[in-house]
Amino acid sequence: MFSYVKLKNYKSLVNTVADFRNKKKKPKKLVLVYGENGSGKSNLVSSFYTLDETLRTMEIKDKLAAISNGFNEDDKKDVFLELLKHRYRDLQTIIQKDKTINSKGNMVLEFGIDINGRNGHYLIETDESKVIKEELYFTIEKNKGFHLKLSYDSFKINDRIFIDQAYNNELKDKFYKFWGKHTFLSILCNELEEKNEDYIESRLSHNILEVIYFLKSFSVNIKEGNRGERGKYGISHHILSKLKTGNIAIEEEKQLDNIENFLREFLTSLYADIKDVYYVKTSSEDKIKYQLYCKKMIGDELKDINFDLESTGTLRLIDFIPALLMSLMGNTTIIDEFDSGIHDLLVKNILVGMHEAIKGQLIITTHNTLLMEESISRDALYFIVINSDGHKEILCLNDYEHRTHPNNNIRDLYLKGLYEGIPIMLDLDFEEWIDELEL
Repeated sequence: MFSYVKLKNYKSLVNTVADFRNKKKKPKKLVLVYGENGSGKSNLVSSFYTLDETLRTMEIKDKLAAISNGFNEDDKKDVFLELLKHRYRDLQTIIQKDKTINSKGNMVLEFGIDINGRNGHYLIETDESKVIKEELYFTIEKNKGFHLKLSYDSFKINDRIFIDQAYNNELKDKFYKFWGKHTFLSILCNELEEKNEDYIESRLSHNILEVIYFLKSFSVNIKEGNRGERGKYGISHHILSKLKTGNIAIEEEKQLDNIENFLREFLTSLYADIKDVYYVKTSSEDKIKYQLYCKKMIGDELKDINFDLESTGTLRLIDFIPALLMSLMGNTTIIDEFDSGIHDLLVKNILVGMHEAIKGQLIITTHNTLLMEESISRDALYFIVINSDGHKEILCLNDYEHRTHPNNNIRDLYLKGLYEGIPIMLDLDFEEWIDELEL
């Protein structure tokens, strides 16, 4: 789980801390972040996606090289590589896009982590084009210490994270070759992609591998204005990544049937007009092609509807199901604008129904104030507060304890501006504005 995030010169978050720990310094399983439009909610979620991107730069370098070698025509090659760079960014592009505009200091991302009760942190600091500092602090053997403490002035890699000395030398050689354009953890993640898992696990300590597996397992989804959405899901089974349609091996049909049963129970509980949910299957040789359908009441008739024809909000909810399930199963999920396109009451029923069953962690941004009146713990509520200078703080409701009596209605107090995080507007005179347009 993530225990905190510290960001400096990251997009609109110039010097901001979000502390997700309770009074016992343990990470909370549910975090709901509120704030007015443009307050930085999406940027907070985006920082987790940026973290994931920094772990994949070595992998992407190799893939781009392989694709590049397959082209003969230079113009097609350049166009295709540009498209790929927009979707799969190298570290320099990440920094150029994510570092606060015209900021003079370095960009710093620090993530507090908690894995099975053992805490630590991972930090990346960049200048305008490259990594200049990287730290990983976590359990080494029995005690905590620095696995990595890297900068251009000092290269410290703890030898105790290596079991095999020859592999130690091999990785350090790659470090001297690639670090700066890639993080050390990106180099390690690429090793896991390229080499046999047993080979790696016999050469690296289980503690640093636990950190890498955690960082590769969390799910994150962000909205990017009019550019749609971007994210990655750390899922336990590939069928979960393709709930609406896909192909599976025949021996996986049992898992598909289990997912079908879950979707039936889940969706018929949420929607009164959906009476059944099922997969239409087509078998061929050793494969099964499947497509999700529902039986829906329309004009007094029960009709079979291809799920691709469902509403935007329902399709968005289907897309979130894998990540929600992962948080219930013990992984960490971060979702931006979870309630976008989904009815307030549906969002309320889903989160109220699942919050006590979360075994991992669920962090979402939302505008749904109905959740403030439910049984969800008050210490799950966070607000992004902007002062007159544009500086932003992320505060937990518990930080306002002197203002909040246990019998107070949190929603009413929030909408009255007691916790800030709401739009402050002047009167809107549309008649005058229309006259001034002279159209």
